[in-house]
Amino acid sequence: MLLCHSENYTVVKSSAAGIKQHDCMTWQLKGTRFLYQEGVSEESKVYDLALSNWIDSMSYEERKEFTEALFGALDKAGIKNLNDLMEGNTAEKVTGILKEMRDDVPGMQAIKNAGMMLISETARTLSGMFKEAFSEWTSKYKK
Repeated sequence: MLLCHSENYTVVKSSAAGIKQHDCMTWQLKGTRFLYQEGVSEESKVYDLALSNWIDSMSYEERKEFTEALFGALDKAGIKNLNDLMEGNTAEKVTGILKEMRDDVPGMQAIKNAGMMLISETARTLSGMFKEAFSEWTSKYKK
């Protein structure tokens, strides 16, 4: 997982979907104890792999420029934490932030490139997973 080590980790069940699962107010309890689930969703694995591959493909300077531009854009929009981003229509907020920023804003091109690279890497990851699953499925029925 992003910013995680490869050691074992525990996944708490959430009543939310996607990134909103990180909001601790959506975590499920039984009495005073958390409810856990086995691992993360397949969707989460795809995004994690795509994001990891994308980050690994960037130089230190590219990561630095992207990070500075991203947090600058969030600051400009008044988004200080995940709750600020999740309130209301998140996609609309993100789109609005990107539209407001001009291409000559330092780091803007890095954000656009990063977005395209992440989309491309996600598509490659999904394609590879589909090919692998299809190959397994066809090999079962060839016999």
